[in-house]
Amino acid sequence: VGSLDIDNIIQGELHSNFSGLVNLTGQGFSDREMKLSLDVQLGSGELDIYDFDSAWGAMDIDLNQINFHPGFAARYKHTSAWFSGSLEYEGKIDLTGQATFDNLADFWGKIFLKEIGGRGQADIKVSGLTQDFDLSGLFWSDSAWVYQLYSSDLKAQFDIKTFITNQQ
Repeated sequence: VGSLDIDNIIQGELHSNFSGLVNLTGQGFSDREMKLSLDVQLGSGELDIYDFDSAWGAMDIDLNQINFHPGFAARYKHTSAWFSGSLEYEGKIDLTGQATFDNLADFWGKIFLKEIGGRGQADIKVSGLTQDFDLSGLFWSDSAWVYQLYSSDLKAQFDIKTFITNQQ
């Protein structure tokens, strides 16, 4: 497929730009009965306001949500993430996963920490409202710095409420 927008299949507010290999099976033609199962190997694309360099794995899509099967993976620049769970288009999100950050500087200008670098790993939980989710988990690193403060042995729990609007 090329430049697939989920909104063209399922009317809602969640837009995508998926390009790559898609193995699609489905059932139902009515709004209430339609269910799609996809096994994907995507190149560079977008899901809502988030971009990625590649993504692969299995997911189910219906009129209300996307369910990512265990082991679904995505890559953004020097970061790889593996996750599973559900994302409702106009409701809640419930994802758990792990991420490996080979270069935290990739996130300059993407998150509220403006000067960040090094590498690390994290166990992550994304929950709450899809459009303004909470982000919690555990981050550890052997070389992380933020605003010129450096640590060669960092382990930190985080719990950021309403990540999009408040980031507190």
